[in-house]
Order: sequence, then structure tokens, then C-alpha cells
Amino acid sequence: MPKSEQRVFERFEMQMPALIMPQSSNDSPRPLFLLTRDISSGGAYFHTGASFCEKEAVQIEMLIRISLAEKEIHHLYLVTNGEVTRQESSGVAVRFTGEYRLKPFV
Repeated sequence: MPKSEQRVFERFEMQMPALIMPQSSNDSPRPLFLLTRDISSGGAYFHTGASFCEKEAVQIEMLIRISLAEKEIHHLYLVTNGEVTRQESSGVAVRFTGEYRLKPFV
């Protein structure tokens, strides 16, 4: 079965700024500033050369730009947790887990 048929959520190709912080208990995690390649309700793919472990827990913060009307632009700030599902040479796939917070960014 092709990958597109296995998807539960529709994916959208969008580049959005994101901050990802590994939640490992070892050292204090260093945040990574990344761009998404695509996003869905269930997760996102982030461009990065950094290494992650499969099933590694991460915290994600994203700035989402929304155009509501001509020349009217708003930003939303999203904070959620995720789990690394796949590492590739061009980036990392993360599945969103649990609840999220979404609030206006002013």
C-alpha cells in the first residue's frame, strides 16, 4: 500500500518556524530552531541535520501565521509535545502526543 494511503491525517506542505526541545533526562536539552516541511493534525516533519532517537520525546513550539482577510494577518503560538517517529538525512518526523496549548501571539 502506498504511503499516501496509510496517512490518517491530511498533510499540508508549509514552512513554519518551530522550536524543538528534546525532553531527555540526561543533559539540559538545547533547543533547535527549525522549519517544518509539512504538517498535519497528527504531526509534522522538520528539516534538520541534528540526530534524534526513535520514540524520543520532544516539546514543540510553533508560530502559525493566519490570514483572516485581505491584509489582516494574525499569529497563533502553539505548544505541544511529540514523539520522534522517523529520522532521515534531511530531517525528522514527529507525531504530536497529548494536549496542546494555542494562544494569540501579539
